[in-house]
Amino acid sequence: MHPEVTRVGEWVNVMGYVADGHVEGTAAHVQALIVWATGPFDVRDYEKAVGDGLLE
Repeated sequence: MHPEVTRVGEWVNVMGYVADGHVEGTAAHVQALIVWATGPFDVRDYEKAVGDGLLE
């Protein structure tokens, strides 16, 4: 994994599953199997696509 993937504030893609968190003392957690850099990402474009129903 490249260092830029783990910088604070970096957008990343995560593939994994939501697991019961009782062992860790939380309600749930994500068990990540793969993490990779998102690359160029425009939050406004994403929010517009979600608002328009394009990502359902």
